[in-house]
Amino acid sequence: MDNKLEEVTEQPPDLIPHRRRQSLPELARFMGATRKQWDDWHWQLAHRFSTPETAALVLRLTEDERAAMAPGHGLPFAVTPHYMSLVDPDDPAQPLRRTVIPTLAERLEGPGEAADPLGEDGHSPVPGLVHRYPDRVLFLVTGFCSTYCRYCTRSRAVGKSGCAAMGRKRWQMGINYIAAHPEVRDVLLSGGDPLTLPDQALDWLLTQLRAHPPRGGGAHRLQGPVPCCPSG
Repeated sequence: MDNKLEEVTEQPPDLIPHRRRQSLPELARFMGATRKQWDDWHWQLAHRFSTPETAALVLRLTEDERAAMAPGHGLPFAVTPHYMSLVDPDDPAQPLRRTVIPTLAERLEGPGEAADPLGEDGHSPVPGLVHRYPDRVLFLVTGFCSTYCRYCTRSRAVGKSGCAAMGRKRWQMGINYIAAHPEVRDVLLSGGDPLTLPDQALDWLLTQLRAHPPRGGGAHRLQGPVPCCPSG
């Protein structure tokens, strides 16, 4: 038993300093957060790292990373404290760091690349709704995310000014389309991250969708990464 325990608890030496340096309680104390605040996703959203100045407080940024964080160039930079606590502060090549910290290379467009790599815009009969397959639609109800992944296939659309508050007028166009197409049995709410919407907005959306049940039954699904960005 003792030998098995040693096998489980033994860690590579280079991982131990990183975990001590970037453990959640340490970053929480650095930011002056209580445990209750740290576990509150609203607090996480309100205290995102979104400038090179704030990111430099916890990361050793390269000049390339600093330059890439300048506003006005495509997908914005924003990372929740919880997600930032998982990023290696010293290694710009760490996969997780490359996932959320921008570099100038992402502005390059190679042969075969496109702003809309999934071809969603060509299957959008009304704003914010993608109808590619006969019995299902993708309903994009917000352009806001708690953390912006650098590989996002909707970087052309998310994170833009005002995109978080698309509002009921635009949503209603999507709902009217769904109601007029009874062959649609599966509605996937996405964005952006619909789970960052206020409860009242989600309740309104789901209530409207339930008022038009698909023929033969169906599903209304929510897709959002927010549970894995803040802690808790």
